[in-house]
Amino acid sequence: MKSISFLTSQSSEKLMEPVIVQLKENGNSMETRYQHFGQEFILVLEGIIEVIVGDDEYKLEKGDSMYFNSGVPHAFWSIQGVSEVLSINAPPDF
Repeated sequence: MKSISFLTSQSSEKLMEPVIVQLKENGNSMETRYQHFGQEFILVLEGIIEVIVGDDEYKLEKGDSMYFNSGVPHAFWSIQGVSEVLSINAPPDF
C-alpha cells in the first residue's frame, strides 16, 4: 500500500513533478513494473527500499538516491518497515 503527497500544485507548464511516496512494509510503487517518458530521481527519506530498473536490482537506505531513465521498466517497494521516498519525475507523470 502506498500514499502519494504532491509537493507542488499541478500545472501543465511544469517541467518536473516532485512527490513524496510513503510505502508500508512490502508496499510497492506500482503493482507491476512500469515505464513512461522522461527521467526520474528518487531519494530515500526513511526506511529501506528495493528498486528494480530493467534487469538491475538495488537496495537503497535512508539518504541514498538514484537517477534513471523512466523509459526502462521500473518499480520500488519497502523492504523494512514504513519507507518514504522523494520522487521527482521529469516531465510530470501523475
